[in-house]
Amino acid sequence: EEWRKANNIDKMVLGGHSMGGYLSVAYCEKYPQHVDHLILLSPVGVSHKEAEEEDRIKRGVGPAPNVPFVWWAARTALLELW
Repeated sequence: EEWRKANNIDKMVLGGHSMGGYLSVAYCEKYPQHVDHLILLSPVGVSHKEAEEEDRIKRGVGPAPNVPFVWWAARTALLELW
């Protein structure tokens, strides 16, 4: 979001591949007013139980066994940014 503001972009066509696809969807959910079109190229879909994940976050425990570590690290970093 800071990059968009710094470049004076009101609306954009946003594309994401693999994990970038997941992040692009997350951005669209948070800032739909700034995305004109979303292009997803082989996006990652991570299945997990939301309640279990939230419980692990509250306890400061790592990812659930079915969540890849790369996903967990990226999610944690993004939550700190937002």
